[in-house]
Amino acid sequence: MLQKCALCGALSNDAVCRKCEQILPRPQHLCRRCAKPLFQHHAICGDCLRFPPAFDEIKPVFSYQYPLDRLITTAKYGENFSVLKQLGKWMAEHFKHEKKPDVLIPVPSYLNDLKKRGFNQSVELAKWIRKDLDIPVNTNICHCIKQKRPQAGLSAKERHQNVKGVFEVKNISKDWQHLVIIDDVVTTGATVNEIARLFRAQTAAKISVWACARALK
Repeated sequence: MLQKCALCGALSNDAVCRKCEQILPRPQHLCRRCAKPLFQHHAICGDCLRFPPAFDEIKPVFSYQYPLDRLITTAKYGENFSVLKQLGKWMAEHFKHEKKPDVLIPVPSYLNDLKKRGFNQSVELAKWIRKDLDIPVNTNICHCIKQKRPQAGLSAKERHQNVKGVFEVKNISKDWQHLVIIDDVVTTGATVNEIARLFRAQTAAKISVWACARALK
């Protein structure tokens, strides 16, 4: 069924037409641990060398800049599930050549965000990855258990402190050798690092983060 492209308004078979898809920003020369932009390819940034994160790698599909940021805003705050579907299918296409992990674990919504939106965008993305790549999704292992201050306007250090004690992780399977955290946008990495830290306390498995987008910070 034809629909209007979420970016240009042209009629399209998908939520975003092929012409607009081709101009979406793709990241290059990223730190192979945290995915911060670097001047050289396949290196590790100074921050990760000095303070290694709890996760093993972040792999983003897009850079969080125009017009990709507009699509994510439309999906999250405009409750546009057709755009969420498109973003999820792009993620599945991007990761289809990766070695298949044991489980996908969506970042749980913060309590205030879930109350406002009524859905978790990371869960929706994971559903489409599961559908296309046949990887199990687990939404029961990681929960948000405490309210937090909004992250906007906080420094990187403040963001890391702000998420301490917000999540709970339990019942990790001993058979899992590779866990993948699914997130829509990684900004400073504070949230995914806190979740990975809780995982790391219970398992020696590889912990990856598959993100729809990475902020250029």
